[in-house]
Amino acid sequence: MLMWTFFGCKERFHPAATKEAEGLPFTTRLGAALHNKYFIMLTLTMIAVSLYQNVNGTCSTYYAQYVLGNAELMGVMQTVEKIPWILGVIFLAPFIKRFGKRNLVLAGAVLCVAAQIILMTNPANYTLVLVSAALRGLGEAPFYGCIFTMLADTIEFGHWKTNIRVHALLFSAFTVGQKFGGGIAGWAIGKLMDASGFTGLEVEIPSAVNMVQNLYLFGTIAAWGAVVVFMIFYHLDKEYNGIVADLAKRGQCAG
Repeated sequence: MLMWTFFGCKERFHPAATKEAEGLPFTTRLGAALHNKYFIMLTLTMIAVSLYQNVNGTCSTYYAQYVLGNAELMGVMQTVEKIPWILGVIFLAPFIKRFGKRNLVLAGAVLCVAAQIILMTNPANYTLVLVSAALRGLGEAPFYGCIFTMLADTIEFGHWKTNIRVHALLFSAFTVGQKFGGGIAGWAIGKLMDASGFTGLEVEIPSAVNMVQNLYLFGTIAAWGAVVVFMIFYHLDKEYNGIVADLAKRGQCAG
């Protein structure tokens, strides 16, 4: 995959803008990042998906054990989710050209929410759990296939809006946001499980089973629902060509 990426990408350099930005105080570069509304939207989107990753990673085993009655089913659940995820990313490119990155991520997030709503009709039905997992995997593919190219687009927007090109800071801050979101989600899940009286024993108390089920169902809906909201307000795909053209007129685009 790395070799595929390497040979399939053309790198564009902005040495003058980069050198100029590196000479600016950190507070100035940080201010430019904070004035980049699309970068903030994507960072919040990544935090929401980090919440989902923690909910799914933490609760899947417990859901399989206490709701479905067999902890070994978790491996099947994860596999059924990841196969559409991987295939979706691999075959995503033609759809990006036709529909745009934002629209695909939005549609994928809606599909993830819909998958959980379907599962809510019968949460203990194993077949329905697998159908929901497969739909979620397909819905996740646009996010994972597009998010970092969308982040690169926000660099052009920030350069256009503030005349400061802070690509290194945006990428590093984006990663910090991802880790922050994961940490907060892990802490919150632990607190909720503890409040439910979770014991981890072979036979779990009803309040803990309800908490596992609610986290698995509604935690996912909350996370991907947040992605839907952020994508509704994300319009950079429509503005991008005009922004790049304007940067070129200013002599700020490497082409």
